[in-house]
Amino acid sequence: MPQVLRLLDVMGLKAYQEKFETEQVNGEILSECDEEVLKSDLEIASKLHRMRLLKVISGEWVTFELSPLSSVGTSRYSGSIIT
Repeated sequence: MPQVLRLLDVMGLKAYQEKFETEQVNGEILSECDEEVLKSDLEIASKLHRMRLLKVISGEWVTFELSPLSSVGTSRYSGSIIT
């Protein structure tokens, strides 16, 4: 579960950490989530936030680094957080 919470932090989705922690969402559980689960059970109201998470879940967005990229001002993580 710590990796999922870190992922949310890195993605700028820290507001959802408490709900993920309450629901005990680990990488295995997250990998099974679809848009409806993200919206209904995990209360992610923003479609854009759900889309970003679904890209990670599907493996479309797996090469980002934990250190900020100064040129774009975003944080990325290298490797798979969903194990």
